[in-house]
Amino acid sequence: MIRVRRYHESGAVDEELDPSDVSTCLGQRDALLWVDVEDPTREDIVCLTEEFGVHHLAEEDLTEPNPRPRLSRFNNHLLLSVRDCLFEAEHFSTREVDLLFGDGWLISLRRPGEKGEPPMPVNAVIERFERTRKEDGVTDEGFLLYVFVEVIVDRFFDVSDAVEDRLEAIEDDIFGDPDGAPSSDAPADRSITERLYRLRHDLIGYRRVVSPLRDALNPLLRQEVDFIGDEAIVHLRDVYDHVVRAIELGEAHRDLLNGALEAHLALVSNRMNLVMKQATSWGAILVCATFVAGVYGMNFKNMPELDWRFGYPMALGLMGLISVVLYVTFKKKEWL
Repeated sequence: MIRVRRYHESGAVDEELDPSDVSTCLGQRDALLWVDVEDPTREDIVCLTEEFGVHHLAEEDLTEPNPRPRLSRFNNHLLLSVRDCLFEAEHFSTREVDLLFGDGWLISLRRPGEKGEPPMPVNAVIERFERTRKEDGVTDEGFLLYVFVEVIVDRFFDVSDAVEDRLEAIEDDIFGDPDGAPSSDAPADRSITERLYRLRHDLIGYRRVVSPLRDALNPLLRQEVDFIGDEAIVHLRDVYDHVVRAIELGEAHRDLLNGALEAHLALVSNRMNLVMKQATSWGAILVCATFVAGVYGMNFKNMPELDWRFGYPMALGLMGLISVVLYVTFKKKEWL
């Protein structure tokens, strides 16, 4: 679906146009032309690139998915590819948003998510752009670009909060049982390990989305693009700071995740050592009793206790005494 909006800098009434009227609005210098395309087809891309005179390399980039954010510069226009993040029901995914812009116009192409999620909603962008342009009195493509990126970057922090909640839940499961039943915890340990590795995989995907955006914004902040105004640059610097903070949060979460994984593996190892201690202790008790029974069960003819009246009670008492002594010793060492 293609929607065309025209925002006037002179204060005239903003209007929504028919896509067929795009060519008549390109030459007007007193208005910003915004073409928004939801789930674009190849025919939509070819039509728009021909209408706006877009470089053929930009057209190729638009027809192929871009897994990483990047900024591509052509003759008189630029292409900024970003990823909008989602984190719902412990599931991380991204949706590509391509922003093609030049002097006086901007084309936004919103694509579905990797696993069938709907394209990024544009209502938040429209509301924020109309509100901020009234507050700051600025209407240009740089300002609209800033609003788009700001809405996407704000979603980074929602994802970061969801990751933090998920990490805290895993930590509660790791440290929730201080005594730790060694035998019944195997399925829980496996579940925690799987959740940790899934979260680690999601954090890697999150980092691939956030970190390159910092490099993509640098050319704009260095004012290498002539038609982006100073007011938009000021706001883009604020967005850049938010991107840096999102990157730092991602690094902090990765460190916490690694610490949780190490702690979980250490607890699993400790429980395994406890099992080995218990098995070894009971084995030692049984071996000593078995040794006594084996000695007195050989039935040699010249054994002194073989014909003794109290031989059998003495052997049983010796096995019991050794077992009790070993049990008390291992209990004091907390092996049992």
